[in-house]
Amino acid sequence: MASTLTFAPLADAALPHPAAARHVLASLSRDGIFLRRGTLLLETSYPYGVSFYATAWQWSRADLPLLFELAAAARLLLICDETIVVCGDSFAPATVADYVADGAVHHAAAPAELENIILPQ
Repeated sequence: MASTLTFAPLADAALPHPAAARHVLASLSRDGIFLRRGTLLLETSYPYGVSFYATAWQWSRADLPLLFELAAAARLLLICDETIVVCGDSFAPATVADYVADGAVHHAAAPAELENIILPQ
């Protein structure tokens, strides 16, 4: 897909759950800070750090369930261009809007909803 996807904490680097992120991503092949699976190329923070961030440089529609699970389990915002997505019940969208200076905040309760938000029809 054309746009990169960034996974970032809401306000405090200690807020995300790095152990949850590592659990979700455990099946991917690691090469330093990069994780790979099929079309997915995901750059992550240091594997044993106390905080977590990631950027999906390459991804496809088939990767969205995993990426949704990562954002929801690790309590990360998923950012695509000017769009900020809250996945699952990690945050209330209204809470996120209070921290965001600009950009649209959306909520995806499931991977299919994430697809509808970030992929052009």
